Amino acid sequence: LAARLGVAAPIGTLAINVVGSFAAGLVATLIAERMLLPDAARPLILVGLLGGFTTFSAFALQLTRMGEGGELLALTVYAAGSILLGVAAAAAGVALARAL
Repeated sequence: LAARLGVAAPIGTLAINVVGSFAAGLVATLIAERMLLPDAARPLILVGLLGGFTTFSAFALQLTRMGEGGELLALTVYAAGSILLGVAAAAAGVALARAL
């Protein structure tokens, strides 16, 4: 399965999105609960900085190409895995921010 996915691109995209999700959970919680930055900084950091760091467009294109290539199992595993790992990473970021 990994070889058919062309591992380098999906793994790289997945890693960036998971790191970005962790950072978003951490930063959003620090801003909201610790008031380390003004609320006005939230969109700048979360949407601007972290939104530019993560790679949803690459993720969507990779899924489209997998679908066009008939790789439905790979598409499903990659999509579900990305979502689950992203949510887990965001939750870990929130937990870390609260533990600090």
